[in-house]
Amino acid sequence: MGLYPGRVAGFASIDSAPLKRSYYSRWELAALRHTKLLFLSIPWNMLVRLGSNGNAATRYGRDLMKTMMLDYRKREYCELSARGFRVLADAVEAQRPYRIDCPIRLICGEEDKAGSAERYDREWARREGIPLHWIANAAHNSNCDAPDAVNKILEELLPLRETKGQKDTPNVSLSFVSPSRAR
Repeated sequence: MGLYPGRVAGFASIDSAPLKRSYYSRWELAALRHTKLLFLSIPWNMLVRLGSNGNAATRYGRDLMKTMMLDYRKREYCELSARGFRVLADAVEAQRPYRIDCPIRLICGEEDKAGSAERYDREWARREGIPLHWIANAAHNSNCDAPDAVNKILEELLPLRETKGQKDTPNVSLSFVSPSRAR
């Protein structure tokens, strides 16, 4: 993959987007660079409500998003979010080939309305011939809304393998969350 060809066992994109420039319009990249002022212009209580309801489909997911957002002061959250969007824009504008040379799965919540993630994932799957898994009853944080469904896809992507009679996993770090342990 990119800088480390042949060294990645699998790649999963959860409610995300491709990094190739051809997927983005100029205005989308410009908008990614100017989210801070937009977010700052929205009253904090409304921004928390929009963020919680816009990123999750389940009560659990919305509550988790709200709790995360409220861990920050408004300016801090807006700066952090804006930084993430600028990093995304920088990665896209770098125009690297972003070749993925390992098994890949795209995962997207059926109710994902955050930005253009659903459109990006649909087009990414079509252009690259990559499996796209739609998660029922899930939005932009499908791993919070439907962790068992997402974990099943991840487990199928990187199954346990036998190594000299011992069970071993690929050299990756995976965290699985089940609803009963997440609360």
